[in-house]
Amino acid sequence: MALNMRDLDRRSFLALALATAAVIKGTDARGGAAALYDYGPAPELTGIEAWLNSEALSLEGLRGKVVLIDFWTYSCINCLRTLPYVTRWHEKFRERGLVVIGVHTPEFGFEKPTRNVRTAMTRHGVKYPVAQDIDSRPGMRTKTSTGRRST
Repeated sequence: MALNMRDLDRRSFLALALATAAVIKGTDARGGAAALYDYGPAPELTGIEAWLNSEALSLEGLRGKVVLIDFWTYSCINCLRTLPYVTRWHEKFRERGLVVIGVHTPEFGFEKPTRNVRTAMTRHGVKYPVAQDIDSRPGMRTKTSTGRRST
């Protein structure tokens, strides 16, 4: 039976794409296990102006857990399209140990006020912790513990 891509809903398509990517990434051209580069522990999040829905979190305190960090901003259409999926993953898997952290990285001045971010979080049902990185710049991300910005 052939797989007709038009019959897949978005969720099924994403699940298929992730499974395919895992299979492709997990093997080399000869079918053996591919070696993955070890980048070491994730750098600590610093330079956070405010934490919403949570006290300040540290990656060191979350070591050993599965942590999803979603960099987003509330006026980015691509970010808004992913929020329902990230929110559902948080709701579905938090009891199994998944920790979701949003990092709001505003591109425009009107995205910086905390009240605007809170309004957007309420509108989109974001109940997981969100770090507000007001000092972010387009194309840049939250400062790491080394003081450099990660992209």
